[in-house]
Parts: sequence; structure tokens; C-alpha cells
Amino acid sequence: MATTLTNISQWISGGATKLQYAISSSGRPYDASALTAGNDSGMTDVDGFRVASVSFPEARTLQIEGDDGVRGSIIFAGNTTPTFTLAFSDLTMAFMDAIQGTSADDAQSVYDIGILDPANLSFPDLFIMMTRRAVSTEAGEEGNGYETVVFPLCTGIFTGMGDFNTGDNAGEYGFQITVNRVSQLPFGETLTTANHGTTEASGFIFWSQYIPTFDVFIQDNSTTAWTPNNTIAANSQVIAFDGASGASAATLAVTLSSGDITFTAQTSGNITTAMYERVG
Repeated sequence: MATTLTNISQWISGGATKLQYAISSSGRPYDASALTAGNDSGMTDVDGFRVASVSFPEARTLQIEGDDGVRGSIIFAGNTTPTFTLAFSDLTMAFMDAIQGTSADDAQSVYDIGILDPANLSFPDLFIMMTRRAVSTEAGEEGNGYETVVFPLCTGIFTGMGDFNTGDNAGEYGFQITVNRVSQLPFGETLTTANHGTTEASGFIFWSQYIPTFDVFIQDNSTTAWTPNNTIAANSQVIAFDGASGASAATLAVTLSSGDITFTAQTSGNITTAMYERVG
């Protein structure tokens, strides 16, 4: 086992371990309409994660003919953004509601009744991250961990609950997801050609020792600590960025004290985004 399990850039992976989501605000994991200064939010787990069939658009090619032969070919990027299918063994109504912009009906506190095929879909923006088990194969850093793929700006639709058949059969709840490009990393740092080779991307991928997650705190110019929504893993690796909505985020120095993330109070309204590795 490696002595340090950070900055891993080579690994093998398999399985479907966890899917988390949040309402997306311009590609960052928080609901801008629900958070005010002094409040925080974390990501929500979806139980029963089974399959994520991610497909990226195929490249387009142009064959140039001349002199009774092929002079060469030119390749262009695909002209669509990625799409993928999600499948779950559980139907989690909160996730279906988030996808559709609907609310399950709490029928006299007796039944939760979900809405199927709503007539006025609003297609809310979602921030989705999927994690599966991985093993680092980087020389000198071999060890177990997790691969995580983040799509910061998605929309989707519920596609059904599978077939109803006699005999042995299992329901599988499906969602079709479409992805839009963003101009910043999930914690707010602006993508630049100088630093990243591009100014836009559909998603991001990385390796971690434990399952990662995001928390967002809206600064109020007085708070200096907040308790994250999940217990921080033993390696205590936390990165945080801070900045006003739409602005380039600045690195925020944080420390840990009794499980809290502590920092110097920042300008009221600033969006502090912390990524850390969680327990469970």
C-alpha cells in the first residue's frame, strides 16, 4: 500500500459504488434559490446505483479526395454533448423529483405518491457525481481507492421502471441524462487555456483514496467554522475555494478541528465550496 494516495493519474476501476447529486447553479453543487448567508448544503446519495452507461460523441471525419485517391482526412470534434443512461435498483422519489422539477404527494402522511410523466417538465439543472472502486497502478503509489466522474451541469428525464413480468424478474429504474459544458471546475476555479488547455468541459474525472463529496457554505462575514454534511475520512484531505457567484474562485485556506472545517470569515454572500473525502 502506498504511503501517500494523492495526485494519482493512473488506475484501473470497476463496479458502481455511489451516485450523489445536488441542484446545479452554473455548474456548482448548490441551490442558489434556497441558500442564504450562513447556510450550507451537501450532496445527496441515491440508493441502489447499478449502471451508468456514459457515451461521448463520436468524432466527425472529412475525407479529402483528389488525383483519383484520398489526399488525406480531417477530424472534427463531435457536434453533440455527452449523454448517458442511469439505472438503479431502488426508486428514490427525491431524485426523480429533482430530475423532473416535481414533488411527490404526501397523501395525508400515509402514502408518498410520485408523479409519472408530468405534463410540464421543467428540466432543472443537476450536479451529478458517480464513484466506483479503483486501484492505483501508478509506480510507487499502488493502492486501493475510488474513481469519480463529475458532470456539473446535467438535465434528465425518468425513463421508467422496467418490465412487469411473471416469474423471477427485478425492476430497474432508469433515467436518461444529457450533459452541458461548463467553464469552471466543480469548486469554482475558472478553466483557462493556459492552465487546462481548454475553456470549457462537459465533466471531470479523478482518483481518491476514499469516496469524495462536495459541501457548499454561503459566507456571512462572521462564521469561521462549519460542520460538513459527512464525516471527513481519516486522511483529512480537504480543498476549498471561495468567491462570489460567477467570479473566479480563490483558494481558501482551511483546517480541521473536531470534525469541523475552519477558516477565516469571508465576504458575506461568497460561495465557499469544499471537496473532501468522506466516510461511507
